[in-house]
Formats: sequence, structure tokens, C-alpha cells
Amino acid sequence: MPRPTRATQGKTAAPKAPVTAQERLTKLYRTLHDQITGEFLLNALKTCDKILRLAPSDSLAGRTKVQLLIAVDRYPAALALLNDTEKSEPSLEQIYCLYKTGRVAEAAEGLGALDEDAAEDRAVRLLEAQVKYRSEDFEGSRDVYDDLLATVDPDSPEVADLQTNLAAATLSLDFLSGVPTTLASTHLPSLESLESTPVGPIIHSHPLYKSAPLVASKVASTSKAATVAVVAKGKKSKGTKPAKEIDPLRWIPKRERPGLPQAPACPTCWRRTFRTPVTLEDRHPAFKLLSSDVKTLPRFRTRGRDVRIVYEPEDFYATLLHRIANARRRIFFASLYVGKEEKELIQALHDALEANPELRVTMVLDYLRSTRETPNPSSASLVASLCAAFPGRVELRLYHTPQLTGWRKRIIPRRFDEGWGLQHIKTYGFDDDVLLSGANLSGDYFTNRQDRYIEFLSNPPLADYFSSLLSTIASFSFLVTASDTSTKHPALSITWPEANAAPSPLASSTSIEAYKETAHEAFTSLTSHWASKPPTSLQSVLPWSPHEPKVFDTLLRPVLQMGPFNIKQETDLVVPSIFRAGNSLATAPGGSRTKIDWTSGYFSVQPSYREKVLDSRAAVRIVAASPEANGFLNSRGVSKYIPPAYTHLQKEFHDEAVRQATSRKRESHIEIREWKREGWTYHAKGIWLTPSLASTTRTPHESSPFSDPNERDEEIKLNHPLAPYLTLIGSSNYGRRSAERDLEANVLLTTYSAELRADLQDEILGIRQYAVDLVDDQLFARSERRVPWGVKVAAKAIETML
Repeated sequence: MPRPTRATQGKTAAPKAPVTAQERLTKLYRTLHDQITGEFLLNALKTCDKILRLAPSDSLAGRTKVQLLIAVDRYPAALALLNDTEKSEPSLEQIYCLYKTGRVAEAAEGLGALDEDAAEDRAVRLLEAQVKYRSEDFEGSRDVYDDLLATVDPDSPEVADLQTNLAAATLSLDFLSGVPTTLASTHLPSLESLESTPVGPIIHSHPLYKSAPLVASKVASTSKAATVAVVAKGKKSKGTKPAKEIDPLRWIPKRERPGLPQAPACPTCWRRTFRTPVTLEDRHPAFKLLSSDVKTLPRFRTRGRDVRIVYEPEDFYATLLHRIANARRRIFFASLYVGKEEKELIQALHDALEANPELRVTMVLDYLRSTRETPNPSSASLVASLCAAFPGRVELRLYHTPQLTGWRKRIIPRRFDEGWGLQHIKTYGFDDDVLLSGANLSGDYFTNRQDRYIEFLSNPPLADYFSSLLSTIASFSFLVTASDTSTKHPALSITWPEANAAPSPLASSTSIEAYKETAHEAFTSLTSHWASKPPTSLQSVLPWSPHEPKVFDTLLRPVLQMGPFNIKQETDLVVPSIFRAGNSLATAPGGSRTKIDWTSGYFSVQPSYREKVLDSRAAVRIVAASPEANGFLNSRGVSKYIPPAYTHLQKEFHDEAVRQATSRKRESHIEIREWKREGWTYHAKGIWLTPSLASTTRTPHESSPFSDPNERDEEIKLNHPLAPYLTLIGSSNYGRRSAERDLEANVLLTTYSAELRADLQDEILGIRQYAVDLVDDQLFARSERRVPWGVKVAAKAIETML
């Protein structure tokens, strides 16, 4: 539902025509066809989800999604989708998913329920043979394979598979039929002798036990003799290294060799238990250093496949509507404001509350931004219509900064009072799912204002954490109530409840310090409480299926930055730790291509971050909004000078980076680009760390018999960048305002999941796709980029508000 925004008003270009639902469906189906043709099945699954969000009853998209889920071995998800479709009899896909998820008895029952014509289908008969084999009905399996083999084309590639399966069924049947005879001819000790004789002597007396050490000794001595013979043979070529003694146990995995620490045994099965994957990065000290630096933060464990990156504003809006419609227990939002025209979003919340009597909704917004138009219709009055319609089930809280009180509040115009501080957190929770973003809830953020959005699915502890965070903010905020249900913008009643954690900061000048101190203690206690919980209580829900991986490969660490309350987890802990890890990676062998990607819609790097970027040993790539993509472009009054102010701050930083590179006699490691897309504005913010590590390869063997084997085995070190290992996602713009004035919340995500890391890489590429203008001296020399001297002076004076 495209609509004009501040960024597009006043432009000569005609506004984009609204895209109809049918046009979007046509475009998505073309994309789906290309993805399936190119075998990009995971991307095709995402496209199916987009189609189904747009047209939930589209049967073709539903069937395609089932086939894709089966193709990528996601049988539980395919089965759940098939179960939602009511049919008189099970389908072949449903029976196959039951078989693949280990529910063999149900699969056999489903095969028996098929009608006679369907049961004779060749695919059904093949599945029947597999089900019988899994059920240990080897005779029945053999008979089906015999029938299939008798009717197959002799030139078909299916013949080899059928013969292999037939042989397996026959061998299993022969084995079972021969077991009684074998047992009868085998002499076993009596139960009495086993009870009276220790187990050790029985094992030690076995002939194989005695010969094993002799065999190992013989192998070792033979190997040693062979090694000596090789070394002694002829003269060594120049540069030849002394030969090493061959390890006689080299074919045994190191973790299973005698004398080495063993992994703990699983109490219920023979497999070893590993809770996290062992990777090359896992052994790098930079990652251990990062974990040590942020150990005071809560740490939530999840799987990469339970983290979903949303790339487009319209998909963000569709996700919100979908999650609202499916919420059953709780919805909790924190945002700067809700657009006063967002009646569709409010109606979706109204419908969800009406359909689910147990559902509760909590919203925490900013006081100054949400009441700017009062007593006219405002953001707060629109949300308050829900409070009037569902009293006791909807709670609306407005946070007011303690830094704008008294005479300042009385004389500062409403349009400028937001510069003193805001509730800037953007968190959207639905039952046990959390969507973290930098986007607010208004039309341009749903259409043509680019931001970031990451969804954390099936994670009750993380949802509980953010729910408790919002409750804590609510205890330091005003309560909004309304009673008029006849209008979408009822009259507001804004009060400070006595049950709040501290007196109102607007009550008196003496209450401000008490308010700040109490809030500092509350948020510090919140962090300590969650950080002290055992790891098992801070992990996402594992799948029930034995075929789904049960490894937590992703860690989520919530990060708070609340300057008014002296909570500085981002500025004092997390961002410095990211740069320390980046420096450690960049200075290690093979780490020269390590890079840190950094983006913000508002380029105002606070001083401590500026030093980190300038001194970084890793390459730093920065993407900032161009003046055309700045949300304040063509604003009324003095706001129109905000884009030039950011240009001035950007030029100052660029000049400092050039001066530093010149003094060090090297090329600058910092690249700045401006994001620009016609008709769009830019609001994304985040940090990504992409490591590069050393790898080893060997030169190809030369065909000449005179080539030196030591040269053939020469190790060549290569350094290659990997996909991002880390990202910081949330509301912070990383400027002085975010650090000192606003309430911000982020999540530090680190992952070993290859799929999630590939998605993070796609996210960076999607942003950089529109970062076309390189920031250099030629850019600032353009006439339209010249900044008036008055703006330069003002930008320096109000830098903490930008």
C-alpha cells in the first residue's frame, strides 16, 4: 500500500503508481520459477512464504512449498503443512514424510488406506517396499522389490537401485533365518559362571585381546624401520625436511585415540554428545576474547534456522500483520511512535484481541513524539482506541525523557523537544517470537524507507526477556487510558500511576535524580538477573523430530544503551569488543581481509567509536544515507538543514581518515559510501564482522619423475573472507544522541550456522547494492554538497542531538 512520504513530497518526479496484489503475485511467481529452475531451493521457499502471506489460500503456492520442503529434507515442516490441509485420505507426500520422520507404523497405516488404483502406482509401491523394510518385514519388502524389478524397463537407471534394495532385503532375511542355527552352535558360558567370574579375566583370556598389542607393536616397529630406510636412502635434496616417524594409529580419529581426552558419552545412545559445532573459528583466540569481553551480558542460545532475516519494508509489514493474527497470549511492542494514519495496523490488533480473549497487548512509545499533535488526532490517541475497546487487556505507556523538564519544557517548541531524548527501542514480540528492528510503525517504514529486520522464532526465554524489559520501562513511564469507543481518536487520560517504580521526573526538580538512580538500579538488576540464569533456561525450543539437528549454533546477547540512566553496555562493552575481535583477526596469519561493515541512516559517529574506526586494523566499510535518502529532506523550517549538517559531519570524518592515512604513508582502510535509491529513504543501522582465516592447499603433482616431492608438498597459505560471523541489530544509530540521550536496545548475534551467515552476507549485499556514491574529495566539491557556514556552527553545537 504505497503512500507519499516526507522524502518524496515536493519532488518533480511523479509518485509511483500503487502496485496491485495481482501484479505482486505475478512478479513473485516469475521469481519462484527462476529460483526453482536454477535450483535455489531455499530462496524459492522464501518466495513461497511471500506468496502465501499475500494470498493465504493459494493452493499452487501451498503445494509448491510442500514439494520444496521435501526437496530440502525438511520433512517435519512439510508434514505439519500437509496436516493443516483436510483430506479424506492421506496423500503420497504425507505418507512419505511420516516414513522419513520415523513414524513407520503411521506410514504403513496410510498406505493401507489408499484406494486400489492409487496403491498400484509405482511410486506408492516403492514407498511400500521401503516402509516394509523399515518395519523389518524383509520378506514383504523383497516381494515388492521383485515385482517392481520384473516390470521395469531394462535400460532404466532405476534397475541398479532396485537391485541394490532387493539385495539388502534378501540379505537381511537370510541373516534373520540363520540366527537360530548360529546361536544353537555357539558355546556360551552359563549364567552361573558369568555371575561367579569377573568380567576382566574373561576378556583378557580372549585370543584377540592378547594378539592386539602384538599387532600394534609389529606395525609400529615395521613403520619405524620403513621410515629409517627412506631417510637413509640417497642424499636429501636442498631444503628437504627430516622425515617424521609415521604414527601407527594415524587412521584412528584423534578424539578416539588412547591417552587423549574423550567426549562425554551420551547416556541414552552410543553417539558422542557435542552441544556446539567445532569449527575453525571456534579455535581462534579472537572469538574467545569476544566471549570473555561480553560475559556479563545475558546469553540466549538458539539455532541458526530459527533466525529469519527480513529484507524489504513491505515484508516487514506483512510479517507484523501475520504475527498479530496468529498471536494467542501476548503482543508487546516498543517503538518511537505509531503513525496516526495506521488504521489497518490498529484494526489488525483489534481483530486479534476480539478473536482471542486471553490475548494481552502492551505498547511502550515515546511521550513527546506520540503526543506531538495533541489535542488533535495523534499517535497516542489512535492506539488509545484499543485501550477504550479492551479495558484491562491493552496497556499503553509513554516514556518521557528526564532531560526535558521545567523551564526547558515550557519554552522549547514541540517540533524540537525530541532533541533532548526519546524512547527509541524498536522491539515487536508475539507469544514466543521476537522481531528486532530499527523501523517505526508508520507508512513509509512499510513501503519505501529501508531498514533492518531480524526475527527470532520459537524462543520463549528471549521473548520473556524483552517482555520484562518493556515492563521495566513501563514502570518509569506514564499510563494512557481512554473510554470513548465511538471514535478512532478518543480523548486521552495521561497519568503517573502510584505503583510506578519512582516519582515522575516532571513532578519536581528534586525528583529527577531519584528517578534516574532508581531506573539505573532497575535496568542493572534486570541484566544481572538474566545473566545469572543457567544456560539450559536461556535456549530456544528444540524440534521434536529425531531428524532435525539439535545443536545450538547461534548466541544472542541483548545490549542496552540508556544514557539518561548511565547504562552503557553498547558504548563501553560491546562495540569496543567487536573492534578488538576484528583487530585480533586482522593481525593473525591469513586475516588481512577481515572487515567490519558499519551502517547508519544518520552519520554522526560518536567520539569513542571514531577512534575505534580510525585505529582499526581491519578494513571498515561504512554506508550512510545520501542527502536525497535522508528522512529530513525537504522538511519545513530549520529541519531542512539537517541533511547538510550530516554532510558536514561526514566530511570532517572523511578528512580526518585521509590525514591519518597520509601520515602513516598507506592507503586508508576506511571506505564510505552513500546509499541512494530513487523515491526511497534510508534508516538502516548495524555492524557486521566478517573474518578471513588462513587455509592450506597443495600444488598439483607434476608429471615429471624428476620433480622434488618436497616442492610438490609445499604449503601455500591463502586468506579468504568468509561470510559474516557477527552482527549487531537494533535501534541504535551509533551517534552521540544514541549514546547519551535515547533509550536503545540491540542484540549481538554470533553464529556458526552456514545458512544464517549466508543470509547475513545477502543482507550486506542488499544494502550495498544501492551504496553507489563513493565519499571522496570530488563528492564534496559538488556545488549541491557545499554546506553553509551557519549550518557548520549549528551542527557542532547540537551534535549530541543528531
